[in-house]
Amino acid sequence: MKDLQLWLYSGKSGKAVSNIYVNPDDKPHSVSVCDQFVAAIKHDRLTAIAFDKNIKKYSTLAGPGRWWTVITCAPEAKGLAAGDNTGRIVFWPQPFFSQARSVFHWHTLPVLAITFSASGSYMYSGGGEGVMVRWNVEVSNVRNFLPRLPAPILHLNVSPDNQHVAIATQDNGVQLADSQNRVTSMIQKMSWGLTPVEGTALVPAGLVWDPLSRSIVLNGRPGHLQFFNTDDNKLLYNLDITGQNYLTQERHKDIINAEVTQVAVSHDGKWMVTVETRDDHETFFETLLKFWQYKFNARQFSLNTCIQLPHKGQVNAVKFQPAGTMPDQYLLVTTGADCKFRTWVPSVSDSIHSEGLRWTCDSVGQYRMQPAHGAGFSADGSVLGVTFGPSITLWDTETTQLITSLTRDNSTLRAVEFGSRECCHLVVTTGDSHLIVWNLLSLRVAWSLPLGPSLLCSDPLSSHMAAFTPDSSVFVFSPSDPNPVYERHNLCSPGTSVLAAIFVPRSHVLADTSAPWCSHSQLHFIDSCQELQYLELESEQDPEQSYVQSSSLVAPVTPFSILTARQSSSAVDRLQASRHEQFGTAGDSAVRKLLRNPAHTMPHIHLFCKSFMKSLSVSRETGDEKRPNDEEEPEEVQKMDVDEDSDASVKTDEPASPTKSYHKTSSNDVNVNGEEWKKSPKKGIKEVPLKAKQRRRSTKERKSPTKKNSFSFDDLDTDWLSIEDDR
Repeated sequence: MKDLQLWLYSGKSGKAVSNIYVNPDDKPHSVSVCDQFVAAIKHDRLTAIAFDKNIKKYSTLAGPGRWWTVITCAPEAKGLAAGDNTGRIVFWPQPFFSQARSVFHWHTLPVLAITFSASGSYMYSGGGEGVMVRWNVEVSNVRNFLPRLPAPILHLNVSPDNQHVAIATQDNGVQLADSQNRVTSMIQKMSWGLTPVEGTALVPAGLVWDPLSRSIVLNGRPGHLQFFNTDDNKLLYNLDITGQNYLTQERHKDIINAEVTQVAVSHDGKWMVTVETRDDHETFFETLLKFWQYKFNARQFSLNTCIQLPHKGQVNAVKFQPAGTMPDQYLLVTTGADCKFRTWVPSVSDSIHSEGLRWTCDSVGQYRMQPAHGAGFSADGSVLGVTFGPSITLWDTETTQLITSLTRDNSTLRAVEFGSRECCHLVVTTGDSHLIVWNLLSLRVAWSLPLGPSLLCSDPLSSHMAAFTPDSSVFVFSPSDPNPVYERHNLCSPGTSVLAAIFVPRSHVLADTSAPWCSHSQLHFIDSCQELQYLELESEQDPEQSYVQSSSLVAPVTPFSILTARQSSSAVDRLQASRHEQFGTAGDSAVRKLLRNPAHTMPHIHLFCKSFMKSLSVSRETGDEKRPNDEEEPEEVQKMDVDEDSDASVKTDEPASPTKSYHKTSSNDVNVNGEEWKKSPKKGIKEVPLKAKQRRRSTKERKSPTKKNSFSFDDLDTDWLSIEDDR
């Protein structure tokens, strides 16, 4: 980087008065400005320049083994305060005229933020301890504390009325405290993780989808999980997993806190599994496997089962079995550094101290004492795949018996993903240098690429997968084709890499079909700068982009249809509207209902033959019958006037379903009470005799009340009556 210089110019003459030379390598460096002077620090040197050119600039050193970390000017030029790496705060009341200074020392870690009240009588400071200290400038030993903040303090600011203090913490949050040093509110978007220890991962648990809250589950504060909703771009809540206080760092020693390293959520979102680990390489290795059950009353997860040391060592993978034939049954698989995998199932607890379901180990498997890494289930959940060293092993989930093992070379396999839909017979594995696709029908390699991806994720709503490489490149592909459908290089800024990725199901199906792989899901990823990003089409940036809602309505919802009842009765004969009502295969539902019932419970075939044949034919009412009158009316009835701008003609902006089409009604059609009618071309309506009207009503009462093109055994009573009459 180039050298930096801070220049001071005269407002009247426009000429340079003085300058401060800053080397970018002299970190840290900071600048503060007040009404009468400007001050800057660069490593161990502090320099202050007055706006009055007749006053000489002031410069001082931090001292042996110390360097400045932050500098702040007091309001109304009442002094200058600077903090150093040892936790000291040095305050100069008059830096240009007197060498007198005061030292405020409470912090153990470097001071990161200093600010003053509006009058300058109080000073606020904060650092890595997560504690805000309020000092009395006149008396250095008088101080108040605001402890147990969620993260180290980075910035401080006081409101002009001295009633509130804004505290910016390292977890990307802002705490608001009142004049009594009490936190009144918090502003938080996505929480950032803290990595004070070199070599620890930022997002060790990755990105996991929660179908109940429609949010992404990922690491947040130390020992916490956060649920972030991507539709509204807001943080739903933080869940404390470890239940431990955050231990701040020491000056000459790194403190290791327990962190969540693995997360998995069941297919229905009712169960969540976490693995928390703490390893300081000095004391005993700690790992806990926790099962969390979703409580609908509290609308968050509650701890159900806690298991210590599920494996002898680190847990490498945690996966839930997808929904199969029995959606209420759950199965979990874990792999560990002890060269084994374990399956876990819920069972009814027989303890007198607790009731309900508790998770227990169901089976244990291993393969040639090879290290176990990735694990995954097939689309139907019948096959379990576990990678042991260079081999991928396939196991029967019902019996936990080994089906077969597949090996290509000696390179270690890390991740495994099964294909879905038309690619359900394929399985993808990744290693240090290759991406391999196996065909489970022939037990051979379908194709492979010398790619060596660092991440692999699959789309739950399609057959596509995404592979990320260490050089920030992404390849979206289908396991059946080695040619990617989408690829992009330099996905992140220089110096950053992708840490985790996931396909997030869309709330609406994308109407744009230019990229079918992202029409149902959207690819999200998080980089080493803890920025959650996603890929979108250019057409999605248009606010007028239309989406197709997956609705099962027979007709589009209109403002008038919302006001009408679902069922209504009328004395008028219903006329058939001119529109399509036949979708799919005629009689399909009738055949399914017929085959659903046991054979020994079915009546004789002649009892339901008539209803079954009706469901196979498309019936249409002619609608040419006349309206019967209950009371005597004159033969000539005036023609009914129709308002062309009635509520029945209200249009809706909601797009109709693409699977249904409607014909335009003729000009003589009229909509009354939610029904479609036809205008009588004649001047009057002919009166129907009372006897004919009674015969017509008796005929209507014998008709089956079931819907058209449907078959049900509930209609057999009506059919028996009609058969007896025919006989």
